[in-house]
Amino acid sequence: MGTLPWLFVALVVAYFAFQLQQWLKRRAAFREFARARGLRFRGTLPSDKYAPYAVFGIVSRATLLYHVAEGHLNGFDVGVFDFPTKGGTLTGAIVSGLPVVDAPRPPRDGEVSFDREDGHLLGFRSAVRIEDLPAFLESVMSVARPLVIDRLRDS
Repeated sequence: MGTLPWLFVALVVAYFAFQLQQWLKRRAAFREFARARGLRFRGTLPSDKYAPYAVFGIVSRATLLYHVAEGHLNGFDVGVFDFPTKGGTLTGAIVSGLPVVDAPRPPRDGEVSFDREDGHLLGFRSAVRIEDLPAFLESVMSVARPLVIDRLRDS
């Protein structure tokens, strides 16, 4: 057996080792993000087993959610996570406890798309760099704030 097959094997092993190292690095960064904000880091979850994740089709079809952090932040129940799709990995944020009303989904905000189901708001976009995660979560919560204010005003 020549050196070419061994070189190929070494290249494949190196590629998968690099991918694993990147994944572990992102997981550690999500864990730190959660700790710094008082959120609970849950790691990997089945996407179709727990509310509010199972409510959204794009999320529940992902099979597994990665780097899940959830808790209460700035008056909202939130969850932040990565999830795979056919088009690549997306980062999502769900804000829960919103009024259940028949209203259109919020419009796209730049790269962030939204969906709204059963009192939950989902914001998602292509994988967010860790340093941009706080701004991403804040942008989703800023879309949720007027929905809560409208509910309080109507009460």
